[in-house]
Amino acid sequence: MSQPARADSDLKPVHLRTEYKINPVTDVTKPRLSWELTSAVRGQVQTGYQVLVASSAQQLAAGNPDLWDSGKVPGNATNQIEYAGTALSSRTVCYWKVRSWDKTGQPGAWSQPVTFEIGLLTKTDWKAGWIGNDLTALGKGKTYHLPPAPFFRKETILKPAIKRARLYVTALGLYEFHINGKRIGKDQFTPGWTDYTRRVYYQTYDVTNELKPGKNALGAILSDGWYAGYLGYALLV
Repeated sequence: MSQPARADSDLKPVHLRTEYKINPVTDVTKPRLSWELTSAVRGQVQTGYQVLVASSAQQLAAGNPDLWDSGKVPGNATNQIEYAGTALSSRTVCYWKVRSWDKTGQPGAWSQPVTFEIGLLTKTDWKAGWIGNDLTALGKGKTYHLPPAPFFRKETILKPAIKRARLYVTALGLYEFHINGKRIGKDQFTPGWTDYTRRVYYQTYDVTNELKPGKNALGAILSDGWYAGYLGYALLV
């Protein structure tokens, strides 16, 4: 167990990132950690650091890094610090913080804690199946049509005390997802253009606060996008 230490230096890590992102969901099982430094002392430098990673905010606050304790690592590196703790599996949420030692060898205060989360790593993690609407009749003949955007809706009943909820979503084409009438995320043209015969990207959203005990409505709007839409010039009706 790592015991709290008195901060004898004002050197403090800020702007913590994982894989160069803030509190991300990632499929990298040994993600790279980075931070910036702040100090009122001119010419201050980092001479060492220590990273703690825990499976909960409570464990981290208690000084019990049950996933990884780097120990004091000499050096001035503040980026591409590879996670080297317990092997991480799909859906694992990790809480981490870091402190630095200054040029006189004194430790500074711990940073504010941040998180990263592991996405779906294997095919067996993905339980959902494809749904769609057959619009092939609109593509018959010599006339090009802009097909309508299908709407899908489903209601589900949830029990009280929802601790954590994630939405993993993708589409062949484009989608917008809604929960209880509210659009989820600010991304546009999701999931993105890929070689659809080889891979399809997916997005992950924290929807814990969008769900409520009892009845919830899940909805999606789909569009052909780059998967089945027209590329080039044509007379559309």
